Amino acid sequence: MVDSPDCASWLRPLVTAVAAALVLVGAVSLQKQRQLNADGVVTMNDAVQFWCAGTLIRQGRSPYEIEGQATISSAAGWDRETTGIGRYDFMPYYYPYWLGLAAAPLTVLNFETFVATWTVLQYFCLLMAAVLLSQLPDKYPRLLTSVLIIFFPLATQVADMGQVACGLLMLLALLWWSVERRRDLMAGLVLAVLCSKPQLTVLVVPCVLVWAWPQDRKRIILGFAGGVAALLGVCTLLHPTWIIEFLRAPSATPMLTGSDPWKLTTWNAVCRSLGADGFWLMAMTAIVAIPAALWTLSTAWRRESSFADVVSVGLLAVWFVSPYGRSYDMVVLLFPLVVLIGKCAMLPRVLITGLFLLGPHAYQRIRWQREIYPFWGLEIWWSWVPVGLLLLWIAQERGWLEAWDDDRLPRTTFASPKASAVPPG
Repeated sequence: MVDSPDCASWLRPLVTAVAAALVLVGAVSLQKQRQLNADGVVTMNDAVQFWCAGTLIRQGRSPYEIEGQATISSAAGWDRETTGIGRYDFMPYYYPYWLGLAAAPLTVLNFETFVATWTVLQYFCLLMAAVLLSQLPDKYPRLLTSVLIIFFPLATQVADMGQVACGLLMLLALLWWSVERRRDLMAGLVLAVLCSKPQLTVLVVPCVLVWAWPQDRKRIILGFAGGVAALLGVCTLLHPTWIIEFLRAPSATPMLTGSDPWKLTTWNAVCRSLGADGFWLMAMTAIVAIPAALWTLSTAWRRESSFADVVSVGLLAVWFVSPYGRSYDMVVLLFPLVVLIGKCAMLPRVLITGLFLLGPHAYQRIRWQREIYPFWGLEIWWSWVPVGLLLLWIAQERGWLEAWDDDRLPRTTFASPKASAVPPG
């Protein structure tokens, strides 16, 4: 007779794995139905770039190969005049080699199933990020934190697009969780994978390494070095020239946002939209970017800075340092938003939650009516999210949002009437 504890030791993981597989298959099937348009054709989303990169890598070719991307995209249903807005024969792949390598095993599926699976994985990353980040604020209900993350309008939109910002948010949450559990080697490995989108983590990665040194958490640095070495080594072994091709990709196939800065949401894009160029563009960018970078480094070097604060400041400042950032990348700002609301008093906490939960929904409705609001419907106006969050963070650092706490607010008291010395009557 089989002993029940021994039976449970292998039966529970098996049941969990089977249940997870069934949920994944069901979610992929539902997503495939959602992707079909009125003509029964799959709707193209940003997953096509990972489909092309993974297919080319599986064929032993370069994921940055222009002819190969165009051929595979065309076979998947890409049309230059409609999907490519009359300019592109494919959706260019600008990511490091290892992200395409991660997508390669999924390319054994047909294109429709790949897109559905990739999209479901982005929703899974969003859900995991909500679970992990719900543990971040000390004085905030976990359920409300999860609701804020999952129902943040850009988050679900990004997952549906097949973009990887939800995966990046999950990695940020996993990085914080690893550091809090003092699993430093794991944290270093996660930090290495965060380099998959360097325009968003260009400040977070060095600031975490700077923070780790005075905190005597040098295993984070070792883990990061080992992770980067492994990623670069494996990718270079498979395709020796990938780094050169990766750096040349934006010039080989120029980004749409190079000529249309109002499609970006960074400070550099705001300056270019105002007509700044050459010296004046450099000056206007530097006057904000340099203080922002110094702010992040000083925060990282202070021993009293918490890890969550270091990551949050790095994510906030990057919108004023990096030249590239789209509205869908703002999903990563949910990390500093959760940290911020966990620091505030009750009233500003409620107001901030309402602002960033309802505000994007209201602005999204304006963008859906671009024929009525052509100026306010431009993507660059999404920059109100990082700007507003930065101002609120500065207000919190100065103690203005904490001063709203009940025990610090001035109270009006009323003296009780004194008993009369004269007896009644």
